[in-house]
Amino acid sequence: MKYPATTKEAQEFITPEKLNELQPIDVFGKIYQSRYNSDVPTEILQLFQKVAQEVNQTAE
Repeated sequence: MKYPATTKEAQEFITPEKLNELQPIDVFGKIYQSRYNSDVPTEILQLFQKVAQEVNQTAE
């Protein structure tokens, strides 16, 4: 994975508010789409949601 160089423009694009709005499922979907050039299969998406839910319950 390549990361863009840190520039003032990039820092303005990725604000703390935008980072706080990100949901794990959205990040997972974007990474999967980028890597496999297709949407996440329903079964994998359901498993990811289950794991994310369990992690959130454990963290509380």
